[in-house]
Amino acid sequence: MAFTSIQYNRFKDHPNLEWLRRNAASSRAIHQNTIRAKIEEAIRSAYPDRATEDNIRWVAQKVDTPWGSPHRPIEQYLGQVHQQAVAEIEGSDAQMAQAVRMVFNKTADGRSAPGTSGINHIHVGGNAQLNLLFDLASATILGVVNGHMDGQMKPAIRTESIKVASRKGGATVQMKVSGNTVSQA
Repeated sequence: MAFTSIQYNRFKDHPNLEWLRRNAASSRAIHQNTIRAKIEEAIRSAYPDRATEDNIRWVAQKVDTPWGSPHRPIEQYLGQVHQQAVAEIEGSDAQMAQAVRMVFNKTADGRSAPGTSGINHIHVGGNAQLNLLFDLASATILGVVNGHMDGQMKPAIRTESIKVASRKGGATVQMKVSGNTVSQA
């Protein structure tokens, strides 16, 4: 029999279960042995004799972690990024990962970057203050401009967009998007 709500409350905040929840929320693949070990330890912290297969499966569902079936690997997307833009986009940010993924998949049309030729930009996370500039023809990411880009943009923003756009044709690095993480391939 699975746990009652009162029984589950005794260990639901265990650090292992918190870790599993965080990783499940970020779509990270977790090996089945790791899932089992973490859940087993959490259960044993409250009920030393109740770490059965059924209870592990029940807790896995509670923390939204797949258990007992093959876990679908996270798709990876590869693309080119100007070497000076690596630090600007690298990291674990869901909105940045989505924008980079769109450029790599060539599903990001964006709009032209004012004052540039052949360079488009998309808003990261729908925020017009954070723009990802890319070469539409080659789907190469050139960098990030912080500030609203339009025909009447501030001189500092115009200077920044011209600087980022000038990276077109420069040295690139292959990068990947895996889940919500952008990193070097």
